[in-house]
Amino acid sequence: MNIKTDRHGMRLLRIVVPTKNYIRRVNRWKFEVLAVNRAGHESCFIVVSFCPLVLLPDSSKYAPGDSCPASSACGAAATDYQAAKTEHHVQQLVAIAFLVVPTVSFRLLFVFVVLGHQRCHAIHFNVTAHPRAEWTGGQIAEAFLWDSAPRYLLHDRDCIYRAAFRQRVGEMGIREVLVAPRSPWQNPYAERFLGSLRRECLDHIIVLSEASLRHILRAYFEYYEHSRTHLALEKDAPESRAIQPREAGNVVEIPQVGGLHHRYERRAV
Repeated sequence: MNIKTDRHGMRLLRIVVPTKNYIRRVNRWKFEVLAVNRAGHESCFIVVSFCPLVLLPDSSKYAPGDSCPASSACGAAATDYQAAKTEHHVQQLVAIAFLVVPTVSFRLLFVFVVLGHQRCHAIHFNVTAHPRAEWTGGQIAEAFLWDSAPRYLLHDRDCIYRAAFRQRVGEMGIREVLVAPRSPWQNPYAERFLGSLRRECLDHIIVLSEASLRHILRAYFEYYEHSRTHLALEKDAPESRAIQPREAGNVVEIPQVGGLHHRYERRAV
């Protein structure tokens, strides 16, 4: 048996079974599948992954309509592998997007947002009236200091992501993932976050200047990260909140984002 690692850091196992007759060898979903025929034993499939070894009898020995007794175990192994692989990629995937906000003097400001797919973290934001490719690339460098850069960066095909941006991202070892033209739904995390930002904050206030918008966004990002619950996180916040028992005290209301939203906690009298 030897152990190797793919380019995503996933450990793969390969087992060579000493036998004379190999029926076939199939590679699927990073599994090493060996179909063997041993003397004195019925044919079996050997599915090898990072999960425990699964021995599945050959389905050809069963009549049509009968189920293989170990098929559910093999299916569970494949499902566990796909779930672990998806979780691994989610940790390495970050989305970016721009949001246009008008001020009271009808001046347009551009909000740049960096959102992590793992637990919907709002990683970074900044505001400018004149976005450029160099400025956008600098925001990626500010969002991911030292060796914290993700593997994949998901964004649309806006002309702001030009050569200067691509060069800066490439120097950080980040691979760009572009959505299809006119397909914002392919960047769902960022689009949903921008929609929530508009509905829950920007639609209820009047922006006076760039400084006031930055102050408002800082308050909303604080609320979003530590107080706002998500159904996808089982009604938890991106920064996990502790469950408070009734013995902790009475429920108190804490206003946030200038009173637009509230945080509820139990505190002793």
